[in-house]
Amino acid sequence: NDTYYQILNNYYEFPLDNIILTGITGTDGKTTTAMIANDILNNFISSAYLGTNGFSFENKIIKTNNTTPGLDVLFKYLNILNKNECKTLIMEVSSEGLIHNRCHNINFNIAVLTNINKDHLNIHKNFKNYLKSKTILFKQTKNGICILNKDDKHFNYVKRKCKGKILTYGQKKKCDYYFYDIHEYNNKTTFKLKINNENFDITSPLLGIFNVYNLVAAIAIVNNYGIDIKNIINVISVLKQVPGRLQKIDFNQNFNIILDYAHTTNATVEV
Repeated sequence: NDTYYQILNNYYEFPLDNIILTGITGTDGKTTTAMIANDILNNFISSAYLGTNGFSFENKIIKTNNTTPGLDVLFKYLNILNKNECKTLIMEVSSEGLIHNRCHNINFNIAVLTNINKDHLNIHKNFKNYLKSKTILFKQTKNGICILNKDDKHFNYVKRKCKGKILTYGQKKKCDYYFYDIHEYNNKTTFKLKINNENFDITSPLLGIFNVYNLVAAIAIVNNYGIDIKNIINVISVLKQVPGRLQKIDFNQNFNIILDYAHTTNATVEV
């Protein structure tokens, strides 16, 4: 695997040297968090997304076979970004991708944990293996930033495995990105966000408390790309809906239609 990585790295002329790479892992919320972060970032710098919904940059979308592709495909995409002078990639990192070494030797600048619930036990055989697989991403963020959901019950386990600087988000007051006073409406969600002793009022077009977690994780990512929090908040109200993730379908009908890719117990309960 080391040799394969070196061959690809040499062939594509060390593409990661020019790219700030964010990896997002977790049972639920990876796609939403990654796409929101990419959507917000593109208001300020050129950014690309890679995950369940394909590989996208500059409004081009290439379909992918896996949430996290193999090293050869990943390097091919990194090369495309280099040639287009795109400096940022936000990618979903699945537990299956991690145990199959699809990100072998890749050093992430930012790593994010959404949550960990029982899932994919057909692949991992038991929950302990699944939990362990999630920590690989954080071990591969050696000099970077690890953004963790402090409300997740496995927070302390993952925290102990982190190699980089740890930042937290959640509904606990001591979080670096602390959110509270959440109000849910038919077409929006409002909440307060406290960062560095400053309080901000957020109005989000995304529905559900779990999407507050996804949004705050995305805000933390973008903030750590050096984008000022006030500038981030200015673009939240015009965020695009994430396809197939609690997406409202409107045909002018007199009832609500919601399209959602809920395939885990946790996701179904939350919806």
